[in-house]
Amino acid sequence: MKSKEDHQRKEKAAKGLGQAWRNAGGFSLIELLIVVAIIAIIVAIAVPNFMSARRSAQSSSMIGDLRVIHTAETAYYTGPGKSSYGDFNELEGNRFLPTNFSIGSTSYRRHGYNGNLNLGNSKATFFVQTQHSSFSALSPSYYINETGTIRFNINGLATASDLPIGTR
Repeated sequence: MKSKEDHQRKEKAAKGLGQAWRNAGGFSLIELLIVVAIIAIIVAIAVPNFMSARRSAQSSSMIGDLRVIHTAETAYYTGPGKSSYGDFNELEGNRFLPTNFSIGSTSYRRHGYNGNLNLGNSKATFFVQTQHSSFSALSPSYYINETGTIRFNINGLATASDLPIGTR
């Protein structure tokens, strides 16, 4: 007899639980607004940090590209029968730079930066200037010449007179 009473008691408890669940009615408007506010605060904190990390990664990649360009120009200049620096087409053609590195003989666009290669008289000197495509003050411009020193400027286009990277 106990088992029949136990069974009925369990059925009643389960029915009562189901009834209570149906009467709950879900979340109130205030609870939903609090959840939305918490999510908005998390997004407001996360998005600027993500954008800062993205700018930093683009900047680091651009500095790496400038080092690659300098190495390629130095190798081209010191190569057999050469006594001048080359444009991007010559550097790519002689495999000093990867194919499709540039978008022309003197310009390129990589990692959110636009850059220009400037060859001096008789190609005896060179320099490269880059600027972020958004022209944002948060993304510095860079400069490198045949000396191999990379310089930066956060207020405008970098030149030979700007500070080298790693200094403040």
